[in-house]
Amino acid sequence: MSSRRAGDRSYLRGSATSLAEADESRWARYGRLALTAGRSAIQDAYPSELARTVQGAQQPVSTGRRIAVVSAGGGTGASTAASLMALALAEVRRDAVGLVDVESLRSGLAPSLLETAHGGPRASLGALSVAAPSGRSEFLAALSGKEGRPVVVGASGYEKPLDERGAATLVAEFSRHCAVTLVECPAGIDDERTRAVLRRAHAAVLVADLSESGFRDAQALLDAMREQGFDLPVLLLGNERSSGRPAVLRRARRTARESGVAFEGLSHQRRFRAPKPLSLDALPERVRLEVFRIASTALTLARTGAASS
Repeated sequence: MSSRRAGDRSYLRGSATSLAEADESRWARYGRLALTAGRSAIQDAYPSELARTVQGAQQPVSTGRRIAVVSAGGGTGASTAASLMALALAEVRRDAVGLVDVESLRSGLAPSLLETAHGGPRASLGALSVAAPSGRSEFLAALSGKEGRPVVVGASGYEKPLDERGAATLVAEFSRHCAVTLVECPAGIDDERTRAVLRRAHAAVLVADLSESGFRDAQALLDAMREQGFDLPVLLLGNERSSGRPAVLRRARRTARESGVAFEGLSHQRRFRAPKPLSLDALPERVRLEVFRIASTALTLARTGAASS
């Protein structure tokens, strides 16, 4: 074979390789463009979807609405859920939003919002009794509250816990000055403070770990609430604390539908466990939408007794 023909074959092989690489590069580029277009479509839809969801969190309230945040046991993420809902509502409402933890021990609420809290439940009730606020500004001043932020009462291990009557009085005082008050209750239904809050709540958010056992426990708590006469609208909140479980999520939605309660899900985020304040701005858009949807659904239940379609 002449050196020229060998060179021609080498050239043809090189050309074929170049064409194949170019073709592969072209399809890779098309794939990237399609992916980018898909992301752009999602991003383009985000503002309008967020606006619709935020409207639900801005619903007018003529008298204070009380939302109990309950769980079947510790570690389900009830503190995180209560904090996120309070942050979302306070961010988009012009009236006051309260967040009260009637527990006697510090919980997951501590790293998220307690740096803005006046103190524990007993200290806060005492401050309100002394100040006897007649309006919103005096209420905020009594508890060192700030405009645009939830007015927070966090659990404390340094004071004697409130009894049933004290918990009810504290929540009633908050409800006088706050359009919406979220109350995190001790786990289960046996604690007298939980029962006191449920008796006066307009709705409840039942936070459950997104797992088989988590939803069995949540169903048992829901049954116990109904057996004891707490017949109030409930939002079942599936908290995905580790990784996605699509099958469990589908079953949870079906269980909620069969039980006649609303359902929302909260996606896992590592920053929920970080020892620093929560920030909605730091969350991915999808999770921010979830948070506002949860807050909107809970408020709708508290206002009307039924979730919006």
